[in-house]
Amino acid sequence: MKTYKHLHIMIILQLLILLVMALSGCAVNVGDKSISIAHKKENGNTSTQGGAALQTAVAATLTAVSIPTATPTFSAEKQLQTAVAATLTAVAAQQSTPETSSITPTASPTPSSKSAVATPKPTKIKTKAPPAASTPIPKPGFVLDFENFGIWKRGVQPYGNMTVTQEKVHEGENAAKLTYDFPKVNDDFVVFLKKPPAPIPDNPVDLTIWVYGDGSKHFLNVWVIDNQKEVRQFTFGQINHKDTWQPMTAHLDTTANWPQDHISGPDNGKLDYPIRLYALVLDSISNQPTNGAIYLDQLIVGTSSANEDTPQATTTTTPTVASGPLSGHIAYAVATGETTNIIILDVATGDTWTAFTYGRHPEIRNDGSLIILDGIGNGKNNLFTVHIDGSNPQQISNHTEDSYPNWSPDNARIVYYSALFGDHKNRIYIQYDIGQEPLPLKVKGMDAFGRFPIWLPNWRIAYSGCNYWISGADCGIWSVGSDGSGDPIHLTTTPSDISTDVYGNNLLYASESSGNWELYLIPITGGVSHNLTNNTAQDVAGTFSPDGHSIAFISSRGGTWAIWVMNADGSNPRKLKDVPEGFGDEWQISHISWSP
Repeated sequence: MKTYKHLHIMIILQLLILLVMALSGCAVNVGDKSISIAHKKENGNTSTQGGAALQTAVAATLTAVSIPTATPTFSAEKQLQTAVAATLTAVAAQQSTPETSSITPTASPTPSSKSAVATPKPTKIKTKAPPAASTPIPKPGFVLDFENFGIWKRGVQPYGNMTVTQEKVHEGENAAKLTYDFPKVNDDFVVFLKKPPAPIPDNPVDLTIWVYGDGSKHFLNVWVIDNQKEVRQFTFGQINHKDTWQPMTAHLDTTANWPQDHISGPDNGKLDYPIRLYALVLDSISNQPTNGAIYLDQLIVGTSSANEDTPQATTTTTPTVASGPLSGHIAYAVATGETTNIIILDVATGDTWTAFTYGRHPEIRNDGSLIILDGIGNGKNNLFTVHIDGSNPQQISNHTEDSYPNWSPDNARIVYYSALFGDHKNRIYIQYDIGQEPLPLKVKGMDAFGRFPIWLPNWRIAYSGCNYWISGADCGIWSVGSDGSGDPIHLTTTPSDISTDVYGNNLLYASESSGNWELYLIPITGGVSHNLTNNTAQDVAGTFSPDGHSIAFISSRGGTWAIWVMNADGSNPRKLKDVPEGFGDEWQISHISWSP
């Protein structure tokens, strides 16, 4: 019985070794025989060291198996066990060898502070995937659901890790946890390469991922590789939300400016489908060390609403509602006689103070420290900055016509409209530094005529205007690339619509299309808008809370002017602060801002 038992084992082992050779491409000599099995090379390279170790181990195993004894002795059996163990070790070593790629990605720089830093072959992160039998079949349109986590290899920047987790999950049993610890360095980003790259179905123009945010304002980006081996970066935007799941969408626009960028490979300015997901990147824009963790789940083709997990290309995402007490500061302008002053409201306590006299259209920087505003009257007809406590006012623009300023996503520049040019037409301008002359925003090589610009998280600019680059007949809110690249997106069709704020993928705007002024949400990539206020009163100047859960706005409900607040989905409206002075004759174009 022992003889037949070991013959059975040897036959199985021979079959096992032939299978290993087929997978690995071995050629070994056993006695006077040479056994060779060809193996196709995916990248034109195999691991020489790993292949040699594997061939030696296979040869030893075949030699041990071929020992001519009817009843294997202890020494022969021991030799067989040792050779088999060596074979399995060599197979594991070769399988864990990072695959060689012809693409060497480089980091994408920020416009003002980052320089390109090479990302060489990354270090592998070993993560145990769930058993295949328990892995759910992904839904149609899914790229990754993180149930079967697979292999993610970190790039050269050692500032984080990505692992499978069950701590925070949007759907299913698993999600990805991305922890980061950025020091104060120039290359403050971390790359996680998907091995192998994940196929992306169809020919999508959008990718959406669910993110449990930490409010860090870091950019979450995706690297996509096309069938010409070109790697490009697209951004899901800044992580502004905290302690909640929200969908974030990357628009695959190869003409957009940073954070969209060419990473490596041939640069023909377009995506050649089919495409694959190559990497996920977290990029800090802070000048100080930061650390924390975010969670990722359900990366899909298209866009997604907060109530539906199937791809949605034209619907408005539904923000989460408020939870817990309100906090932060709201800046607004009140009209007192002939003077318009900037008032700061402490949302938690109800206290107010004056931060600037003779000013309007305040916009608080997203760190809560500095306000940019439009001076009006008393020799202050320029743009100014002032600290939130009212200290250190500084004139920052040179033309009295400049109005309605708005910070860029990185707080490094501003956008506003002005009639400073000789023809006195309102144009959209970008100013890159204090005191510098602004540059007109271009659309299809022409100046962008319009008003009320808002800088979007995807580095496009939304403003009120018409398509003068074609006919000038189609008006409303347009979205265009801040560097003049890409195609304009026609978001709304009522000429008097005014962009008031943006959070994540949602643009908040005021419109009188229903007969009175209401507040609406619409995706920044275009689609169906949603009426949030739906009231016979006048509701304007909406602004998101820092966590995106609430919206403050100006309203005449009850017959008197006041600051109101509602949940981000329009529910539970309630008065926050009476403003008996009112907001002046131009209340329709008032602007308020809510910051930490």
